[in-house]
Amino acid sequence: MRSGSSSQIVEKLANPRTAALLLLALLFVAFWPFTFAELFWDDNLVIRPDGPIADLATLPKAFFARCILFSDAYQYPYYRPLIDILFILEYAVAGVHPFLYHLTNFVLHAANTLMLFRLLLILLPEASQRSIAAFAGAALFALHPIQCESVLWPAARPAVLGWFFMMLGFHAFAKLFQPSKFAPLLAFAAVGCFVASLLSKEIAVAVPLIACMLFLMKSQRPPRSAIFTAVAGVFALVVYLVLNSAIGSSAQSLGMLSITTLIGRGIKLMGFYVWLLLWPLNLNPSYGPQVGQAAGFTVAGVMFLLPVAVVVFVGLFRRTRLALLAAVGILFFVGSSSLPLLGGQFTLADRYTYQGMAGLGIAAAAVLAALGARTQSGARILAVLPLGVVVVITLLSLRQSLYWISSESLWTRVVELEPTNRNAHMYLGGIEERRGKLKEAEAHFAAPLVGPQPPSEAVGNNLMALARVQFALGRNDEAVATYRDASQIPLFRNDAMLRAAIVEFSRGNRDAAQSLLRQFSDGGNETRNVYLNRALLALRMEKDTAAALQWYRKAREKGAPPNADLEALAQAPSN
Repeated sequence: MRSGSSSQIVEKLANPRTAALLLLALLFVAFWPFTFAELFWDDNLVIRPDGPIADLATLPKAFFARCILFSDAYQYPYYRPLIDILFILEYAVAGVHPFLYHLTNFVLHAANTLMLFRLLLILLPEASQRSIAAFAGAALFALHPIQCESVLWPAARPAVLGWFFMMLGFHAFAKLFQPSKFAPLLAFAAVGCFVASLLSKEIAVAVPLIACMLFLMKSQRPPRSAIFTAVAGVFALVVYLVLNSAIGSSAQSLGMLSITTLIGRGIKLMGFYVWLLLWPLNLNPSYGPQVGQAAGFTVAGVMFLLPVAVVVFVGLFRRTRLALLAAVGILFFVGSSSLPLLGGQFTLADRYTYQGMAGLGIAAAAVLAALGARTQSGARILAVLPLGVVVVITLLSLRQSLYWISSESLWTRVVELEPTNRNAHMYLGGIEERRGKLKEAEAHFAAPLVGPQPPSEAVGNNLMALARVQFALGRNDEAVATYRDASQIPLFRNDAMLRAAIVEFSRGNRDAAQSLLRQFSDGGNETRNVYLNRALLALRMEKDTAAALQWYRKAREKGAPPNADLEALAQAPSN
């Protein structure tokens, strides 16, 4: 690029308003498919007309229960009342139409991007390249392909909403380091935003430490209002942890209190992230048996890992403040990506790295600011390097966004990358089944079941779906055999036995059906479908109306829809 062109770019990006407008434009380019994206996956467990979301009277209950919007078949242990409240309010406006839910995620992400940009302007030293370095750091956070899951999937909102309140709190806390007659109000706002972030996603437990580290670099003697706010934030954290543990026993909230667990988890995940950063370009939305993850860390590796290795260990130590800022960014990346996780495959989902990518952005901005300050040609470097990478990650995110517009597009992509992915085939099979294409559905359900399968929820789901299609195709012997295979997985034991009994009863094998029914044992934690099937069998096969009513009441308590036969029995005068 010619020197004149570079100077013009530097001059334009040195204006924070121009840089912010460019960030917003790039965000829309990268994520515009949100305008026509559907609701899918966990969205349909929450945003449904027969669920709690449809009743505004549910709002006060959100503070006294865990994730009240999920069905009984998919209980989550998290305490996130602000997520529930926002979904309920959106449903009151938009119902099941997807646009508003996607627009909310996009607007929150755009606000988070601008607030991070502003935060970097506060933290970076005064220099002509400060706005450009802040633009590059905010763009890395905002436009990286790994953010597609959080931006384009409404059910991934906890990360986005939690970070929104975190950033508001950061900015209120930053104002405390400047003389202001509104210091008490700012302190209250900072602590309030911290609490709101905790009530959106548990990752906010890392906020007090990170906020103190970031802003202590701005002042060797922090004002008393900042110290008071930090202490109040720690107190609020303790109250939150107690409340989180009290509202339903949660191994997760208790696990946060274990320092050894956190350290071990952080080391484990950091090793994984370093491996992922060094991996060749990987836009695979799937790791192992898990699904839905976009990855794409390679660009972050090019822009972040290599510059840190070169600059921090070769020359950055000569600018201590920027070195500390880069170190805090790395710490935030590691801590926010591992702190609330229990480990296992679910730790690999992109939504768990949403806040962590801000840490990469902070570190990248510090590195670029240091590079620009150390050389006469720093302005030209900052004009070419960040913009080139930003254009690349914007296009990659646009490509990735197009996979996140529907269930079919996402799971088709997963199958392309991992042909035996169980969850992807299960969802695609369900789509074909609803279309009436039972042969195609059977092929999807059977695809990941080739060879010995270790018992797992994903295997059980595929077996249950395969048996259901086999029954619909009239292959009863195969359906019963498949249900028996599913019954070997404890989670599916009762449901599989009942469905096998239904198959046997439908073809007149009453003795076989009775034998299967005798294996049923109510564990007290069955889903509504299990209780409903048990009620129907009691009514139609055993002719035991009292038992049928007992099971039907349990099904209704679980949220099962009314059944005409059982409802008529319940309303009969003799009952």
